[in-house]
Amino acid sequence: MAIKNNILQLFTPRKGEIAFSIFLLALTFVLNLLYIGKYYGVSWPSISGYDQFLLSTLTDWLHSRYLNPDFTAVYSHPGFGIAMAPLYAVNYILSSIIGSNCANFVLAIVLMTMFIAETILLKRILNEHIGLKLPVSFILSTLFSGLAYVLLMSFTPDHFAFSQFLLILYVYLWTKNQQGNSGKLDLVTTCIGCITITNGIKIILSKLLFERKQFKKCLFQNTIIWSLLILASMFLARNVTYSTPNDDTTCMEQKHKASENSGHNYIDKIKPIYWGYRNWINTEKSRTNSFINNMFGQSILFHPNSLSQDNISMGYYPVFWKNIVNAIFMIMVACGIALSRKTKLMQLLLCFLSIDVFIHLVCCFGISELYIFSPHFLFIYIISIGYLIKRTSGFTRLLSITATALIACILYINNITEIVHYLTDHPLM
Repeated sequence: MAIKNNILQLFTPRKGEIAFSIFLLALTFVLNLLYIGKYYGVSWPSISGYDQFLLSTLTDWLHSRYLNPDFTAVYSHPGFGIAMAPLYAVNYILSSIIGSNCANFVLAIVLMTMFIAETILLKRILNEHIGLKLPVSFILSTLFSGLAYVLLMSFTPDHFAFSQFLLILYVYLWTKNQQGNSGKLDLVTTCIGCITITNGIKIILSKLLFERKQFKKCLFQNTIIWSLLILASMFLARNVTYSTPNDDTTCMEQKHKASENSGHNYIDKIKPIYWGYRNWINTEKSRTNSFINNMFGQSILFHPNSLSQDNISMGYYPVFWKNIVNAIFMIMVACGIALSRKTKLMQLLLCFLSIDVFIHLVCCFGISELYIFSPHFLFIYIISIGYLIKRTSGFTRLLSITATALIACILYINNITEIVHYLTDHPLM
């Protein structure tokens, strides 16, 4: 009965949420319509570093790279391929009835739903946990929905969209968690790790800060579950022959494997997996530039014509005022973190963010296109700004709210313009 009440409470709309949801639905519906209009029938569409393997997963599930043990995706996303089986079944049934592949439309519905849900959940965190007034919570939620790679995730089929939604859901449930009742959190933790294992590790490590008694249990049960899912993927793919497009990153892994002609031992099997991960590491890129212009910068405000580019580390904006907007946004986030560093929620979020910084800026994994990983931490920026507004008063608070509203308007105008330009004018890659 308690579970039923909690579910009803989660999905019961609060004041103003229905109108806001309609606005978000209209926005993401138009973007999905433009995306499908551009890419429907294209086998391997790519946009801003995201390779749309999720579409092929829903079209031909057994041939998904998320099930192939020769691809690094199986180990980075141990349960994602299996989790997509229900969506594949839905697409299979619809395609059989209609006579045409419906993967784009099935995914569009899922992406639109997650986009609306995560934005509403973030608004509730700001309003109900941090204690911001309703209008300010909606301004910050609008800012979140206008961030470059949040907008991109509202219509681009990729596992990052699922990770972003689950991370925000986890934080929302964490703020509601009382008396150590962590059953729902454990379930969401497992799901987060199934989608992207590094995010699952974030949650487990955070247990050391807040729930040390739960740490060993959480580590043990999730290690077992994720390992079993990897083995299950290998079992499902044992008799499947794979083919990939020539420009696929994972194709390099298979070419390297083919060059290892001695290969029937474990070393020869591990080598292509190692090189698959090693190809993502680039120690020659500037960490400072990646932090300013990719971890922020491109992640929140698109560069001109950047959606057509792949594996390129962005520099400063050619238009000066955009650099000013990025600098103001960074300062607001930094001030929010400084003012709220002693709160448990900010400590949790900093634990998450430190893992991302270690992976991408210390180890340089994915540093060449750090912005594609931004859905893992963009919501932290918004919560930080929320704390900035909450912890200030008088003119400083008014200035913070005004700056937030202006930045939200700038992001919406710039980012939607770039997306619409790409989806309507730019030729197919």
